[in-house]
Order: sequence, then structure tokens, then C-alpha cells
Amino acid sequence: MMGETEIGADQNGVIELPVRMTLLEPTARGQTPRETLLYEVAAHELGHALGLPHTNQPRSLMCCVWGSLDFKDPAVRAAYIEGRRHPDLRSVEVQLKAHYKAFWKEP
Repeated sequence: MMGETEIGADQNGVIELPVRMTLLEPTARGQTPRETLLYEVAAHELGHALGLPHTNQPRSLMCCVWGSLDFKDPAVRAAYIEGRRHPDLRSVEVQLKAHYKAFWKEP
């Protein structure tokens, strides 16, 4: 564990304050620098603070649902590693739009 977000929501799913994020000092993993890991963990936890859940998409910043990926599959493993080495905030765009569509109405 490198980070944790404490978040609550009311019966309508609206986020309640305060939201608390905790980041732990990352340890290097393979070829991914610690600075990249810190960026990724902070962005991942911010995603939780915005109400996003984990996903089973290996390239997503919000990866992963525990046990949802088959790391024996070379394509899945490569996608996961690429997503960790080069985190991309655009990977959660669809999730954010779908999540907030219920709360934000166009004028």
C-alpha cells in the first residue's frame, strides 16, 4: 500500500467533506522511478477523492480491482507495466464523465 483515501458520501452519492488522502513514501519497483510512483499514487488517490472506484483496465490510473488481472497473459502484463511507467490522467476521462454526469447538469 502506498496511499489511502478516506471518503464518505450521502444517500445520493454526493461526496461529503472532509476527504482525507494519505500518501506513503514509495519504494522503487523495477524500472519505474520513485518520482513517477509518487505522481501515480497521488493521482490515483485524487481519483478516489473525486469518487472514482478501482477498475479492471490495466492501463488505467484507477487500476486495479484486486485479483482482476491475469498477469500470466503477456499483453495484460505489458499494458499494466506501461500504465505504471507512463501514467496518463486521460485514462480516467470516461470514468469521470460518467460519474459526474449524474451530479452536474448542463445549463
